[in-house]
Formats: sequence, C-alpha cells, structure tokens
Amino acid sequence: MITRLAFLTVIALFALVLPGARVYAAPEATSISGPGLSHPVRLAVTDDYAFFRRINLPPKLDDEPKV
Repeated sequence: MITRLAFLTVIALFALVLPGARVYAAPEATSISGPGLSHPVRLAVTDDYAFFRRINLPPKLDDEPKV
C-alpha cells in the first residue's frame, strides 16, 4: 500500500514539475452576412477551412499548359 502511494506521489510531482501542453486559442470564427440573410451565419471550423480553400483557388488557365 505504501509503495503504491509513493509511486502515485512521484507521478503527481512529475506532473507538477513538467511543463504542460500549450493551449492554443481557437481560430476566429467566420461569419457570413448580407442583405439576403436575416442574421449573420457563423461557419464551423471545418466549413470555414473549406470555404476559404474554395474562394482562394488559383484562376483557371485559358490554354492547358504543354508538359
């Protein structure tokens, strides 16, 4: 019993001494608003990522490049 208590105490001390994981702030939410919407719509993080990937695509070329 004492060895278990000592083991748990050592683990607790290591947990206090070792630096914890960094906490990162959540990304800022994107909201879409306009005259056709009655209120602003907030996008989920996955929708936000997909939305910006879709609107930031490079322009299509008129002629296909020769490889």
